[in-house]
Amino acid sequence: MVPIQYIISPTDIREALAAGCRWIQLEECPSDTKSALHDCHSAGCYLTITDDAEAVRDIAADGLLLTASGIARLAAQRPEPTGIVLQRPRAVTSAIHVAREILGEDSPQIIGVVVDNSADVIAAAKAGADYVQVPAHVAVEVTAEVRQEGCNINMVAHFENDVTPDDIFQVLGVSLNGIACHIGHVPPSALPVLLHADE
Repeated sequence: MVPIQYIISPTDIREALAAGCRWIQLEECPSDTKSALHDCHSAGCYLTITDDAEAVRDIAADGLLLTASGIARLAAQRPEPTGIVLQRPRAVTSAIHVAREILGEDSPQIIGVVVDNSADVIAAAKAGADYVQVPAHVAVEVTAEVRQEGCNINMVAHFENDVTPDDIFQVLGVSLNGIACHIGHVPPSALPVLLHADE
């Protein structure tokens, strides 16, 4: 089964689960997050939340995905080093450290980040991210650069438009570990074909 991170709103959870989704990425927190988590776990599905580390911690969701705005917000909470610094930390590095502090150093939740270049991918891996989400149009190039550097972090290609089985074969063939797609471009009715594209 192809690992698909399905990006949806809370109102679409049950439809996504009925289609066989096993990894839901919520763009926003529902009013009843514990109910959403229960529905996902009852169906054998992981639930990650976008940019809200506190919500992930409070309901014990499975993970956190930091977009550009989430990275900027969390990175701003960590003071910049003063004096002469040979290399200032990248924003993604600071954000991951702050997120882990919020979740708890020993928490089981995974942390993913949205990045678009190999330097940030490698920085994310060194900072302890569990996976990165990379725009599909640069995913092949970035993955090749990252693997050449010996970095084996899990990488997910984010398709911002429609996705076909051919797209899946292309990215999974270059050491990418999965895809991300939005319900606005891939309706739940299309999910079963994508989920089983590798069979």
